Amino acid sequence: MRRSVMIPQLILGWNFPHYEFYNCSSVHPPGDWWRTIFGKQDYFFGAWSIAYGILMELIYIPCIIVLFPERKNTCYAIMLTLGFIDMLSIACNSIMFGFFMLEGAVFCSRPVLIWITGALALGAWCAGCMACFLLITNRIFELLNWNSHRTARPWIFQLVIAIYFCFFAVFTPPVLASSTHRAMFFDPFIDMHWDNFYVNWLHTANNFLIVLLSALLYAVFCAALRFRQSSMSSDVSNAVVTANRSIFMQASIICGLDVIASLIYVYMNFFDSPPELRQIGQVAWQLSHGAPPVIYLTLNRTIRNGVKKLFTLPNKVKTSGGPIP
Repeated sequence: MRRSVMIPQLILGWNFPHYEFYNCSSVHPPGDWWRTIFGKQDYFFGAWSIAYGILMELIYIPCIIVLFPERKNTCYAIMLTLGFIDMLSIACNSIMFGFFMLEGAVFCSRPVLIWITGALALGAWCAGCMACFLLITNRIFELLNWNSHRTARPWIFQLVIAIYFCFFAVFTPPVLASSTHRAMFFDPFIDMHWDNFYVNWLHTANNFLIVLLSALLYAVFCAALRFRQSSMSSDVSNAVVTANRSIFMQASIICGLDVIASLIYVYMNFFDSPPELRQIGQVAWQLSHGAPPVIYLTLNRTIRNGVKKLFTLPNKVKTSGGPIP
């Protein structure tokens, strides 16, 4: 007999072993038995995820170093925060996920580790969405010279992002890695005779409201840029357009990847989906957090020049053999 129950939408993350709908022991004690029966090792996807994750972490580090001295600027403070969020997410949805694929892990084979990884990954995803939303909002207000917004302290934005991260990571159902399905789901796939409805409606709201609203704001950004351009002299207008075109391209690529990942993940957590779509969704999620440092190094002149300086040895000072005056 199948029972259908929707899991609570607000939970205490540290108390998850005591929730019946995450209780592996109702079927079999946690351990390798689960991996042997249900797990599927995927060496290619696992190796890809780990290699990609390590590479992106290494590329991101110099970008973070360059952004850190600029943290008093609101825009760069948000970008710096987004950088830390992306690095955390890459560690979870790429490196740790790859390890789970190589091992053929499922939730009940490593419940604590997979729960922590999934909670941090979910928190990082939602916090990254909020950071992107605040970043484009900040750019629009700066472009329109709304001084009340520009004088806001950068730490206020960082605090909002941190609270958003903690809420989703600690108090909502996390995504859980499954080597069987080669992706991360809200469903731990414990007992196939149960029909629990594993969903995180707050995550769904985040994906539709924050991500799609951010995409809409890029259209607003274009309109604001055109409005600003029409009120300036030609020389100043060209300078503003040139400065903001690069910013718009960077933000558009990042937002585009976020939209793709968010829509696929919402779909595959509600409906049966083919394995190929699940892998596309997982890779899109990985790319959405790994793309920013590559975009910064190719399109952001400030960060690119700063990174060049980090890896450029100072010129040796030539001195003559005569006395120093």
